[in-house]
Amino acid sequence: MTLERFHLVFARGGDGPPPRFIALLEHECRARGLTFAHCRTHDHAAWLLHGLAQRALVVDMLLFYKIPSPTNPH
Repeated sequence: MTLERFHLVFARGGDGPPPRFIALLEHECRARGLTFAHCRTHDHAAWLLHGLAQRALVVDMLLFYKIPSPTNPH
């Protein structure tokens, strides 16, 4: 089994565009040759969880961010 490794994974909670700092982090990851993934949908998150559960995926750092909804900013 091939072991997949990500230096950084961004996991999104909520709808809407990601905050500006996520784009900046993605840019810096690319500039430094780091491997990263950005889970923008439920399917992406399910893929991530499946890979972790099967021990086929290693994540050095997971960054979860929540996008506040206009009706519930908390």
